[in-house]
Amino acid sequence: MKRKLLVISCVAISILGGYYVYSNDKNEKNQLKGVTHNSNSSTISNQITAQQQTIKSPAINKNFQKTRLQQLTFAHAQCQQRSYDFNEYVDEVHIGVNAALEKELKQGKTDRELLAYEAQYQTFYDSYQDLLIEAKINIEKHKYSITQSVSILNEWSGMSVIEGFSADTLNELVSALQPLENENHGFGVNISLAQDINKEDIYALLDNNDNFSTYLESPLAIGSSLILSPSILFILSAENLNIEEYEQAVALRTFTVNDVAIALNNNMETEYLIPLLKQTKSLGDMPILAQERFKRYNNLADIAAANFNVDALEFLNKYGVNPINEPGILTAMDIAILNLPRNDAEYNKLNPDTNKILDTPSYLKAEGYKAHGKIEQLNNLTVTYFKAPKNARTNSHSISNPKFKSLLKSIPLMDNSFNVKQRKADDSVISLAITDSKNKQIALKRKSEQCASVKQQLLAEQSFEGRDKAYDIIDEIKQNPIDVKQRLHQIDPVLVGLWQELEFSYNRAPLESDPSDKFDRLLAEGNAAQAVEYCAQIPLTQTQTDALFHYMLHSNIEFLSAWSVRVSPQMPSNLLSLKGLPVDKWQDLLHQGFDFSIIDLVGNDTYIAAALNSPQAIQFLVENNFKLDTDKYGLDALDTLLELSYENGQLHESLPKLISLYPKFRSSHYARVTRIKKFYPEEYQHLISINKALTPMAGTELNKFRRRYF
Repeated sequence: MKRKLLVISCVAISILGGYYVYSNDKNEKNQLKGVTHNSNSSTISNQITAQQQTIKSPAINKNFQKTRLQQLTFAHAQCQQRSYDFNEYVDEVHIGVNAALEKELKQGKTDRELLAYEAQYQTFYDSYQDLLIEAKINIEKHKYSITQSVSILNEWSGMSVIEGFSADTLNELVSALQPLENENHGFGVNISLAQDINKEDIYALLDNNDNFSTYLESPLAIGSSLILSPSILFILSAENLNIEEYEQAVALRTFTVNDVAIALNNNMETEYLIPLLKQTKSLGDMPILAQERFKRYNNLADIAAANFNVDALEFLNKYGVNPINEPGILTAMDIAILNLPRNDAEYNKLNPDTNKILDTPSYLKAEGYKAHGKIEQLNNLTVTYFKAPKNARTNSHSISNPKFKSLLKSIPLMDNSFNVKQRKADDSVISLAITDSKNKQIALKRKSEQCASVKQQLLAEQSFEGRDKAYDIIDEIKQNPIDVKQRLHQIDPVLVGLWQELEFSYNRAPLESDPSDKFDRLLAEGNAAQAVEYCAQIPLTQTQTDALFHYMLHSNIEFLSAWSVRVSPQMPSNLLSLKGLPVDKWQDLLHQGFDFSIIDLVGNDTYIAAALNSPQAIQFLVENNFKLDTDKYGLDALDTLLELSYENGQLHESLPKLISLYPKFRSSHYARVTRIKKFYPEEYQHLISINKALTPMAGTELNKFRRRYF
């Protein structure tokens, strides 16, 4: 089952919630990416709840004085909503082609016959071959029990095989997941098996009777599987049983090809795999839940070839299940070659005489399989190039290991004379569907162009410049590396933050540290004592620093001891996660020794977090003698609240408390006050009544750049 999955860590979620960004400008230069930390169920719930806030449709809360601005704002909000629903628009473009392919497949058309239409189709996010696989999946889906109802997690026995899952935490997790049911949420959370799995929990998975092979589609992913079921969890945890226990257990259930695909992809040992295969019904079916974005498989034998599993290939052969062998399309030999290690050093680690990577191409060759490719002369060398249609390319010359090189050169080849002959457009059901798809693409492109125009008009109406202009200025200033920050600040402090983010992104070279996930486990398990020992001896990477900061704030304040003893301490990526903490938690952090005078990697200080938190948080910093730096480069707390006041159409509640801390104001403040004066005259009068010194001089220009908050 295809799922567009973005894996987001709990640390990334906290950064996402705190970073303030341009929300809709093109040429996104700093898209957030994360790698999931193994975490307990409560932390997972927090991730999901935080992420839900980022995928809601934009609201329109402005009461602008100009009708033109109201119209553009409304039109832009509609375009934003369309961007949130973009996957649905893509699906609409494909729906006719999918339906036509399903119809033809059900009538017995072969892949070769259907691929003859491929040249007529112009790829739109999914290739024609993607759509063909999707049509096959749609046909196969009816064979299985598939659900998106996460409440089934509470019905399953044996869930304690997952790290952090228990009866006490499952309800919280289910509540967090339920709002995402049947939604194209586009993100996922990796979970992991428990460190110490009880055999009783494994046996409990077998007690799920009718739901044993019910597959749950949700943001949760485990192992190589984007789908959960008791059968998959049994497969992943089965080798915690000895072979005798396992054989007795596996004999109690029947399995599907989807379960076996997970076993193959997780390299289950042969002695465990064979009993599983014997208990699997319909071995020749297509495993629909194990399809990958760029690797598609028609049956289990294809997956066995991809994982270099000769034992599985031989067993499946006895039951008439053989991997693909379609000249001009794909063969099992192509699959094996496409999955060869790309790093030549990997071959030198293997036994030169017997290993699965060597054995699999040898087996396939003996079975008569060929590969697509050609032989060429390169600088007096004979090089074999392997290139399956529509797939990646490799060659014998890139591998130095003599045994592997010799094997690759001995593989028989098929040239492009076997390629599928393409048909011209006609009145067939496939051609007509492709034509309809093209028309929908054109219509969608027009709407996108209209939205781009609306955005530019809206920026102009508000006297804003777009992100492209900001980056052009930064690039120009950087040509002279002297006083970059100061010169950017003189133009607009927003540019300082953007420049710092770019520098952080480009120069992200983390310190060397323990390559294992030991530190992540210490955090997830709440082991503060061992985390202290780790931090006192091993420099943390930036990712580990951010993880520790997150857990210290949101899970266990005892981690502050580890934070305090870090060797070669780094700044956190984002201090703004403090803004969501109650002030009494700030007080606890202070009592435990946390330094509120720090700044993060992009220049935010705790006064910005406090301003976004509450007037009480600002008062907390003042009473504890943390000084407000009114001369810092980049956006400061007052800039931030003035921008938010403009965005929300009313003065921020923390402004009176914050303004009282400023002995003087700077040009960036006056530029933002002038913006409020132009668009919200009544709010401006209220602002000036707080402090008349904020009255801008005649001719003060509005700020041209801004930062936005999620």
